[in-house]
Amino acid sequence: MSNVIASIVCAIAMSLASAAYAVDVANQDDKDHEITLSIGEAAPVTFMLKAGQSMTDICKGESCVLMLNETARETGGDEAFVIKEGNLFSRTGG
Repeated sequence: MSNVIASIVCAIAMSLASAAYAVDVANQDDKDHEITLSIGEAAPVTFMLKAGQSMTDICKGESCVLMLNETARETGGDEAFVIKEGNLFSRTGG
């Protein structure tokens, strides 16, 4: 019986360790916006998201911080963000 419990605990731990975050962002504005992305201890990366452009899985399976102008949004799981009128909003309630 203890082998069964140990197997279940091991399977749960492995699934939690491999949980990936899918973070998407869509620019619904009519102008381009510069986004800064911070993932873990790595140096922040800034990129241009063109008007109407979307990007998926930008946090490479980790939690991250998105910054647009003075607004920073920290991710905590699967999230989708949208840029409207120069502001960054969560479409998933995060």
